[in-house]
Amino acid sequence: MKFSLACLTVLLFFSFPGLAWPEEIAIAISTHKPPYVFGEEKRGLEIDIIREALAYKGHQLRVENFSRQALRTAVQLDRVDGGAPLLPVNDQLFYSAPFITYKNRVITKTNDHIVIDSLAALKNHHVVAWQNAHQMLGDDFYDFYNKNLQGSTDYLEYDDQFTQNKMFWSGRANVILIDERIFSWYRTALAKQFDTHQSVTYQNILPHSTSYHVAFKQARIRDDFNDGLKQLKLSKRYQMLYDQYIPPPSTTD
Repeated sequence: MKFSLACLTVLLFFSFPGLAWPEEIAIAISTHKPPYVFGEEKRGLEIDIIREALAYKGHQLRVENFSRQALRTAVQLDRVDGGAPLLPVNDQLFYSAPFITYKNRVITKTNDHIVIDSLAALKNHHVVAWQNAHQMLGDDFYDFYNKNLQGSTDYLEYDDQFTQNKMFWSGRANVILIDERIFSWYRTALAKQFDTHQSVTYQNILPHSTSYHVAFKQARIRDDFNDGLKQLKLSKRYQMLYDQYIPPPSTTD
């Protein structure tokens, strides 16, 4: 008796229940956030980690770009199978283990002699942050934002971090809230337009790191992703991806 390839695939699948059924998995990812996401190129540290973790169980990743504000909604409205990076909330989605960690910093130019030793000190300066930063930096920052920064023209959040970094290096903002690796990448990318070699100071008033997750519509796909992520870390491939995109940052100038 001759078996078709499809029949053989079905036979293998039910003979080895640990195997996952390969699927194309659509994940909502923000548009452009080097080195984590290079939008149109469909690559970057976040994308490659998600792609390789899903591939462990045979799944193929399809990247769908959305604004940061729309990532969770895209999953909830069934436009995609998952979204990242997101923080877990009490909803009907299934959240993976942490897959990426951002190191949040408050940065100023050293020659500006600015001291940011508390959240209250931010009120005295022109601050630029990333979109939804006020929702991702902990309860203290969220409360402070609602009471002091919301609606202020001296505090702006940008989905486009190219613009955010240009604001800082052009002098139109004198404080930037940003992941230190994103800051480092744009510091190099903008060196021909601005003097990005000048010394900067890292002011430590924020939670130093925030770990993010992938939110999935199905627990089964979440579990497949978690298995793959675990293998990436055990095999050291996870660290290889980090090293490929992100040289160790220098926090002293």
